[in-house]
Amino acid sequence: MHWLNEFVDVGRELYEQSLNHAASGNMSLRKADDIYITAHDTRLGKLNFGDIIRVNIADEKKDKNASVEVKVHRQILRETQHLAVVHAHPIWCTALSLLKDSIVPPDAEGYFYFQKVPVIEVKNPVGSEEMAAVLPGYLKEFPIVMVRGHGSFAAAKDLRTAGKYTAVLEKSAQIALLAALGKNFLS
Repeated sequence: MHWLNEFVDVGRELYEQSLNHAASGNMSLRKADDIYITAHDTRLGKLNFGDIIRVNIADEKKDKNASVEVKVHRQILRETQHLAVVHAHPIWCTALSLLKDSIVPPDAEGYFYFQKVPVIEVKNPVGSEEMAAVLPGYLKEFPIVMVRGHGSFAAAKDLRTAGKYTAVLEKSAQIALLAALGKNFLS
């Protein structure tokens, strides 16, 4: 499959699984010294090839059409071995990030992929220098990180894998919150 089609397929999957809404979230892929990233205010569920913007990995200039998270993606792809980043706004994970400092998946599948997912807190969680400075260090150790009250950043060898991490963590968060609710309801 051509890597441009991977953007379209993963974007659609993220939207269909309610991991992003309307024009939220973004994705990027590194190819040599170029980063291909979704455009600002793009609907990931209805991507076309014109919604993918090319920026240079070393260039600090913000392309006016690229996602507002471009500097964060650039730093992650510069400082880690990962080639792809998926940033999503999963509802259950985001809710759990407001309650916990880390997410430990209670289900077998979630735990298979990650025994613990850190929840980080920053003053400005949207496309900030602070995010660009902090996230790469975490993504060297963990495949996915939650930003408190904002969303997830998953990094991997390709968009499909980063998208899978996002979906698996969202299901784990849903199970964790439903189990907690059930425990309180049944006791």
